[in-house]
Amino acid sequence: MHDARPNPDHYSFADAPAPDEIPDASLAFLKAYTGEQNLNALKERVFNVWRESRENLHVYKCVQTLMFLEPRITKHPLYPTILQSFQQAQKSNSRPPRILDAGCAYGTDVRALIHDGVPASQIAASDLHDGYWKLGHSLYNDSERIHAVKTAFGDMAVPAGAVGSVEAASIEPLTYIAASAVLHVFSAAQCEAFLRRILLLLESNGIFLGTCVGALQEVEWRGRANEENAGPAVRYLHSTKSLKALMEQVGFVDVEVESQGPEDSAAPDNPMRKIWMAFQGKKP
Repeated sequence: MHDARPNPDHYSFADAPAPDEIPDASLAFLKAYTGEQNLNALKERVFNVWRESRENLHVYKCVQTLMFLEPRITKHPLYPTILQSFQQAQKSNSRPPRILDAGCAYGTDVRALIHDGVPASQIAASDLHDGYWKLGHSLYNDSERIHAVKTAFGDMAVPAGAVGSVEAASIEPLTYIAASAVLHVFSAAQCEAFLRRILLLLESNGIFLGTCVGALQEVEWRGRANEENAGPAVRYLHSTKSLKALMEQVGFVDVEVESQGPEDSAAPDNPMRKIWMAFQGKKP
C-alpha cells in the first residue's frame, strides 16, 4: 500500500460508513476472531478505524468499501494445502514453515491464519509503512495475541538495499509469501520489481500466492490519474496470460493464474473489463 494523505475534498466525511450502515454479514470474521457478540460495539469499532484511516492514511477502495473486514487468503485455492503443511509440521516436530503476508494492511489475513491454528511465531507481515497495521491492533484488540508475529515495513517494489527498501532479514526464511490485492496498485515496472524481490525472499521450493485485480486484456490503468490521493498516476492491470508470462520470466515455475470472475458486472464484452485473479508460483 502507498502512503498518501487523503484529499479531504474528495473523500468527504459523508462518505464514511455510519455504524448502522455496516452490514452484519461483514462483521462475521471480526466477531469470530474477537469473540465480541455485540454487533453495535463492533460496528462502532470499525467506524472509528475507518475514520482514523481517512484522516491519516490513504483510502483505497478496499478501505472505502470495508473489504478489509473479510480475509482474502482463505479464499485462495491453495489455502487448505498451506494449513495442512503447518499442521503436519506440528505433528511431526519437523522444521515449521513460515508465511509472510506482503501488503498486510490491517492484518486481516494474518488474523485468519492465527484463527485457523497457525502459530503467530510462524507468521510475518510487511507493508510500505505500519499505519494500517497499527490500526489493526485497534480493530482486533489483540496486541498480545499477535505479539509473536514478526514485522518488516518498507518498499518491496525496489531492489534490496535501495532507499526505503524493506529490511527482510528478520523475517526470512519464508516458505510462503501471500499478497492479497497488492499487484494492481503497481505500475508495470513496480510489479516486476516486486515479483523479483518476492522470489529472492522465498526459500527453495517456496510458494508465492495471492489475488489481485486484473483485466481481460492487460492495460495501463489511468482511471484515477487526476485524483490527488490516488497514489501512482499510472497503474498496470495484468491479464491472466500476461501475469503468468511475467512470473515465469522473473523465475517462478509451476505458475498458475486464473480468473475468479468480474470485479464488477459492467461492460461484459469490454476487453479492459476488470476481473479478480488468483495466482501461484514456486521458486525452483
